[in-house]
Amino acid sequence: MRDRLKGEQGSVIVMVEAFAVVFVMIGVALFFLLQSSNQSAAMERRDVKSFNVAEAGVDSAIVALEPPGR
Repeated sequence: MRDRLKGEQGSVIVMVEAFAVVFVMIGVALFFLLQSSNQSAAMERRDVKSFNVAEAGVDSAIVALEPPGR
């Protein structure tokens, strides 16, 4: 049995390292994906707030421009 395994002594370490590298790469990719998603959500919230403020300004201007007695 030992004679048969002599040629494969380092293969387990190589396979474990390969799996570790793959899992680390997947983890890094997920980290950057989530970071990008959070940045997109923050930008969308800021855009919606800006739109709401602009709409409130337009509504205020319309009310100010209406003739009295209306």
